[in-house]
Amino acid sequence: MILFIILMSAKTICVKVSKGGVGKTTISSNLAFVLARQGLRVLLIDLDSQANLSTSLVSEINENKLTSSNLLGDELKSLDNLIYSLEKNLDIIAADIGLHEVAKYLEQKGNYTKRLSEIYKNLEINSKYDIIIFDLSPGVADTLTEIVLGESDLLVCPTHFDVDSLSGIVHTISDVSRLSEKKLVKEDISYLVVPNRYDRRFEKDNVQIKELLYDNLEEEFIAEPIRENSHIKKARMQGINVLDYENDPSRKYGHKKGTQDFEELAKRIKKILV
Repeated sequence: MILFIILMSAKTICVKVSKGGVGKTTISSNLAFVLARQGLRVLLIDLDSQANLSTSLVSEINENKLTSSNLLGDELKSLDNLIYSLEKNLDIIAADIGLHEVAKYLEQKGNYTKRLSEIYKNLEINSKYDIIIFDLSPGVADTLTEIVLGESDLLVCPTHFDVDSLSGIVHTISDVSRLSEKKLVKEDISYLVVPNRYDRRFEKDNVQIKELLYDNLEEEFIAEPIRENSHIKKARMQGINVLDYENDPSRKYGHKKGTQDFEELAKRIKKILV
């Protein structure tokens, strides 16, 4: 309840990393469900043209619905024809392959860095939601990334616990630093690295990876890891979130590590945003 009083306007989370296949979509979706069930009004926006987030959460895509391409490219008057309601407190705007063309259009139009703040104002998003989570495509910073980072309060960077994945974190944070020098991101933007699929069976290797991670980042910018867990994978395959998977009364599990880890991540993120 206190959080509702402190969050006077919507907070924007950008989930982005330059390397693909590290769990970006899994973290975006499960985090959104946790926050929504804790009473926050959450809007997921899929800005990855592969649309993995959209197809994993929306059982049937309505061809008459507008997409995130329309959100960025048109002067819309309402969110109504963009939104899929997933459950109480949780909506999603789906992506499509047309995002590439929208990015080109915005580049040609120029002066696009404040586009998102204009959209928030025109569609009154700040009064309708507490948290907006953007799932962006992997790769180096592009037009859509610049637009979202310009409005973001928090950059979340998922990573696997290996050397190759950690290099993606360094590249992503370097992109943010470059944009910061151009004053294209908020001065007080925070970032949080989220180690994903952390396997405690390889603790000796993990120690070396931790040393590399802490050599490049201060500990305050690193979240507790999302542990390697078959429940998360099975939930994704079934098109549900890990909370519903682990709390299904037909399954008798001795642990609910997936739920615990994402609740811990949500707790950490709320502290940052407050």
